[in-house]
Amino acid sequence: MSFSSNGKEAHVAELRPEVSHMPQYDNMTAREYLGTRISSLKPPMTKLENPITLLRMLNTQQWMFFLVAFAGWTWDAFDFFTVSLTVSQLAATFKVSTTGTCSPPTRSQTLLTFPQT
Repeated sequence: MSFSSNGKEAHVAELRPEVSHMPQYDNMTAREYLGTRISSLKPPMTKLENPITLLRMLNTQQWMFFLVAFAGWTWDAFDFFTVSLTVSQLAATFKVSTTGTCSPPTRSQTLLTFPQT
């Protein structure tokens, strides 16, 4: 998507005609801005674009950013579940009890953060 030199979208009306009538927020008071936010909370009931078409618009750099973010998210999930699966071994290593009032997903973080004596 291209942007003009002042930071606003150059061809907003082409891509999303429903936002071409949106108010400009330059030189508004806080009260005026909040008044426009309430009316803009309702999403427009327009036909959604085909997601395949949108994905084809991504360039190589954007695909790489997406893949790196997805890999980081996947690694974070893997790390979370490996810690969750090894709570008893971690408790034995740090000489703490695994019994408590925490729910299983947060038990491992609680054991490591607040060890019981």
